[in-house]
Amino acid sequence: MTFQEDRRFISALSRGLDVLSAFSPEKPRMTLSELARKTSLPKSTVVRILFTLVETGYMSFQSSDNTFAPGPKAMTLGLSVVASMDLVSLATPYLESLSKKTGRTVNIGVRDDLSVIYCARVGAHQLLTLNIQVGSRLQLHNTAIGRALVCFSPPDERDALLTRLGAEPESRQSALDIRKDLATTLARGFVVTDRTLAQSVRAIAAPIWKRDNQLAAAINVAFLAETITVEEIVASTAPDLLDAARSISLLLGATRDHVNDHLPR
Repeated sequence: MTFQEDRRFISALSRGLDVLSAFSPEKPRMTLSELARKTSLPKSTVVRILFTLVETGYMSFQSSDNTFAPGPKAMTLGLSVVASMDLVSLATPYLESLSKKTGRTVNIGVRDDLSVIYCARVGAHQLLTLNIQVGSRLQLHNTAIGRALVCFSPPDERDALLTRLGAEPESRQSALDIRKDLATTLARGFVVTDRTLAQSVRAIAAPIWKRDNQLAAAINVAFLAETITVEEIVASTAPDLLDAARSISLLLGATRDHVNDHLPR
């Protein structure tokens, strides 16, 4: 029996969450037709969901162009979830320190299926054209955080993720690149991306572990590509990034042996 067949599963709620999750920094507003295509739900179903969400304040409607966007209640709910995460509160001092050392923006993100959700962001927001903020959802395959979350997942889970990414045209090359660099990535404890998210961005990311040595998140430092080379990022930032990832992991309950094995000094 699948979870959808379980009598405890509420299909209407699931579909409503699918509609709310359809929005992104690239698509902050969408029409009814766009939402139906994005969610693969019938228009009639999306109409009922949108009516309910608008009436309850979780969605807003703009009549000038007939578009919908997450409303104040949805934003408040997301911020409440982020604020309640021990990860964020424990990691923030280390993000601030790392941002001060590097003079760059530092982020923490968690994986949600094939996406990364940014749950903390500190520092000089020099990458304004990307419009990344707390709560932003980006694709897993082309972000440094996402690639770190793939690479440092348990082997079976990692292989399953790479198989899924390899099956999609837009992420096929990324999956090949991740597999090609996997041994090096695991040996040094971090990922570096070179203009994979945008032509203006290079980034470096390391995993964060929690109790029972479970992968919890990843931390990254983002750079304007025109200001620094990949080699300079590794030389200048990797040691401080790994120090921050180790400290946060230990605070979250990961064992020292596990942290030292995966985040070498």
